[in-house]
Amino acid sequence: MPAIRKPSRRAALAAVSTLLLTGLPAGPVHADTPDDLPAGVWDASCADADAIHCVEEARIQPTGAMPAQTPADLGLTLTVRTVSDGFGDWVDWSLAGLDDAPAAVRNGTVQLTINTGGFVPRYTDATAANGLSVFRSTATDGANLLNILGTPTAVHWNGDADCTAALSCGGADSTADSPRHVFQGRTQDLEGMPLAYITAFDGAIVNSDLQARPVLPTHDPDAEPPLSFGAFGNPQLTAAGAAVRNNLSILLPAAYFTAAGTTPVAAVATGFDVVALGDPDRHPLAVSTVQAGGVRVDLPALGLGSELTPLAVHYRPTPSGTRGLNGPGAPQSVGGAGAPGSVMVGWQAPAAVNGAPVTAYRARAWTQASGGTIAASCETTALTCTFTGLTEGGVYHVAVSAVNAFGEGVPAGRVAVLAATLPPPVEEPPVNPSPSPSEPPVTPSPEPTPEPSPSAGPVVPSAPGRVRLTPGPRRLTVSWNAPGSDGGAPITRYVAHAYRAATRGVPVATCEARGDAGSCVLTRLSGERLYVAVSAVNVAGRGPEPATMPAAAAWTVAGTPTRVAVTSDRGRVTAAWQAPGSNGGTPITGYRVDLSDTSGLVARCTNKPAFRDCTFRDGLTAGRTYSLRVMAVNAAGVSVPSQPIRIKVRG
Repeated sequence: MPAIRKPSRRAALAAVSTLLLTGLPAGPVHADTPDDLPAGVWDASCADADAIHCVEEARIQPTGAMPAQTPADLGLTLTVRTVSDGFGDWVDWSLAGLDDAPAAVRNGTVQLTINTGGFVPRYTDATAANGLSVFRSTATDGANLLNILGTPTAVHWNGDADCTAALSCGGADSTADSPRHVFQGRTQDLEGMPLAYITAFDGAIVNSDLQARPVLPTHDPDAEPPLSFGAFGNPQLTAAGAAVRNNLSILLPAAYFTAAGTTPVAAVATGFDVVALGDPDRHPLAVSTVQAGGVRVDLPALGLGSELTPLAVHYRPTPSGTRGLNGPGAPQSVGGAGAPGSVMVGWQAPAAVNGAPVTAYRARAWTQASGGTIAASCETTALTCTFTGLTEGGVYHVAVSAVNAFGEGVPAGRVAVLAATLPPPVEEPPVNPSPSPSEPPVTPSPEPTPEPSPSAGPVVPSAPGRVRLTPGPRRLTVSWNAPGSDGGAPITRYVAHAYRAATRGVPVATCEARGDAGSCVLTRLSGERLYVAVSAVNVAGRGPEPATMPAAAAWTVAGTPTRVAVTSDRGRVTAAWQAPGSNGGTPITGYRVDLSDTSGLVARCTNKPAFRDCTFRDGLTAGRTYSLRVMAVNAAGVSVPSQPIRIKVRG
C-alpha cells in the first residue's frame, strides 16, 4: 500500500464542516482492511505531517460562555485504540474523567476527528446522548477521517461483566451504581461481510445508554423481521431505586432503504414497529425521522431492565396503545403492618396504566428511606404481599411499583414499617387506699375461674413438598406437591423464587400460581444454574420455603462452533468445524452453514450433530469469493455464527 500522508489541519476541518452540512457520503467506499493497524493505543496527536492512526482534532465546547478547549485542558483523557473480536477490527474511542468535570463540560459538545489511514470507518456502536453524529470524510491525500460529534450521557451501569458480555444482567432487584457520565464508542469497517451488507450499513450508527449492546445487527431484507439486534439489558433499578429507562437510537443510511426497495421518506411514512422478541405484546414507542439522507429511529424509553431481550424492527406502523413510555403509574394507598421479623404490605391499583394492563406488582423492603439496599422483595399479581425473615424490631422502607408490557413503572413513595408488633399500652395497677381503723379489712373475693379461650386463628401454611424443575428454552417449569398443612385456611396462591445460590439472597426470577395449581413457569432466564424454592400463601400470610432446594439451568442457544476450516477445489467449497464449548443445556440437534456473496445468501447446508462438515457443490462460480459462517442449532434456537471466512472458489 502506498504511503498515506496526513492532510493539512485546514483541509481536514474543511472536510468535517462540509459533511456536517451535507450528511453521510452518497455511497460506500470499499477497501481492504489494512494489515498495519496499530496494536493497542493510538497516538494522541497527528503532529507529524506523515502521521496516520492518530487523533487529528479533539475539542469540547462546554455549554454557556466557556471557550472550546482540548480534553487535556479540561482534565479529561481521550483514548483511541485498536480492539478486535470475532467480527474484525474496531477503532475504539472513549473520553474519561467526565464525572469530575463541571456540568457545563459534561453537557457540552465533543468533536473528534481521527485519522484511520486506509481503514474505512463504516458502522459505529456508541454510548452517548441522543443526537450523536458519526461520519467519515476523505482527506486530500486519500486518508480516511472518522468524525464524531455528540454529547456525553449519564448511565446507570453496575460492574457486572456478565451484563456487558450479554450473558446475564441480574434480576428484578439488581441495583445500579451511582450515575456516571460516558462518551465512548467503536467503529467497524465491516470487511469480511457480504457486499450487500456493507452497502446497507455504510454509515449506520447504533447509539444507546444500554450496558449490553449488539456488535452488528442482523439484516435480511427478504425476511420478517428484516432487521434485528442482539441482547439488550441493564441493571433493573437505579441507585435511588427507580426502574432504569434506556434509550436507543438507530441511524440507517439511505442505501439501507434502497436495498429494501423503498426510500427513507416512504419508510418514515409507513413507520417502524419495534418488538421485543419473545414478548409480542411489547411494542416500545419508536419515533422515526428523515435525517442525514437516511432515517433515524429513536426508542426514548425502553423498559427492558435486567432482561436480555433481542429487538426486532418491522416496516409497519406501531400498534395503537403505546403510551406506556414509562410503564404504569404508581400504586396508591400503600400501607403496612408489622409482626416480629415480618411485614405485610397492601396497596391499591395505580390511577393510570399507560397503554397496557398491569400484569404484576413489585414490592421491595429497603433498609433506608432513600438509597440503601433491598432486604426483601416480592412480585405478585395480588394487592398484598408479606416480607419474612426480617430483623425483628427493624424499620424497613417499602416501595411498590406496577408492571405492564412496557416495563416497570414509577414506584410509590417509600413507607416506613416496623418489623414488630407494637406492644399494648401498659396499665398501671390501681392504688388501694389504706383501710380505715374503724373499718374491718376487706377480704378479697376469689377470682372467678377463667373461661377456656377460643381456639387460635389460621397460621401460615407449611412448606410445599417435592419441588421439581423441568428446563426449557430460557425457562424453568416449577412443580410441587401441596403442603402437609394449609394452616387452617385455604391456600390462595403459591410463589416460586429462583436464587443464584443455595444460601438464597435476592431472587433473580419469580413466578406465581393459584392455590389450586401445582406448577408455574420461570421465564426470561439466562443459562445460569438457579436454585428454586416454593412457598404457599393463605390469609395469614406466606409460609416458609423448603429447607433444601433443587437446582437446574434453563436452556439457551449453544455456543459458536469452533476451529472452522474452509477449503475449495474442483468448483466446490467444503467447511469443517468442531463442536462449541457449550450446548446451551440441551443437546445440539444440528448445524447450519451459510454461504454468501456480494448479493447475499447463496446457499445453506445443514447437517446432523454427529457430522461436523458440509460441502457446497452446485451453483458456485469459479474465481468468485464467498463468505462462510457456521451455526449450531438446539431446542432454544440458532447460535451466534462463527466469524465470516472468505474463500475463493477454485476450479
